[in-house]
Amino acid sequence: MKLLFTAAAAIVLLGTSAMAQEYPTMSHDSFQVRMSPASCTDIAQRSMERLGFRLGNSGAGWAYGHFGRHHALVQCVRVEREDLAVSVVVASNDHDSDAQRLRRDLVDTMKRYLEWRR
Repeated sequence: MKLLFTAAAAIVLLGTSAMAQEYPTMSHDSFQVRMSPASCTDIAQRSMERLGFRLGNSGAGWAYGHFGRHHALVQCVRVEREDLAVSVVVASNDHDSDAQRLRRDLVDTMKRYLEWRR
């Protein structure tokens, strides 16, 4: 009986730790800017490249990149006539990830590009 209980406890502990590694970590931020969706996408791609992300697919108003086990998506959506809502998401399959730091760095880099353009 004691052996059965020990085996069950080991399965539960090992199973939950294995499952925890499969769940992604995500960090999100958003801000508003005045520019075209194409300019926003260009700045998002430049910012990702500057931080070491490899660019993937992108389209009108969005850009994607990856850096190791981290994935970044920037969406530029028109909310008013001249304003865009910029949404930055960094996700990772790594349980102990830098998703928050990478997201913060990506937002800071994009904002520096925006200030430089003024």
